[in-house]
Amino acid sequence: MQTNCLARATLVKSRKLQDTQFYKLKVAFNVTQVNPATGKFIFPVQKSCAYVSGDIQIDELGRVLVNVQQVIRSKNIELV
Repeated sequence: MQTNCLARATLVKSRKLQDTQFYKLKVAFNVTQVNPATGKFIFPVQKSCAYVSGDIQIDELGRVLVNVQQVIRSKNIELV
C-alpha cells in the first residue's frame, strides 16, 4: 500500500570520504521548518529520518530513489 504523505529528501556530502564525491541521501516526513538565514529546510537528526542511505555516488541516485519509494511506501518524494 502506498501513502500520499510528502517526504522531503536531501543529499549530504559524506564526511568520512571527503576526497571523493560520495553522498548520503536523507529522507524524512517531518520536515516543516525552514532556516530563516539560509532558506533551507531543517532536517531532523539521522535516527529520526524515515530513510538514510549509505554512501552513494551521484549517478546512483535514481536507483536509490526507487528503493526509497519501496521502503517508505510513498512515491511523493521532493528533493530539496
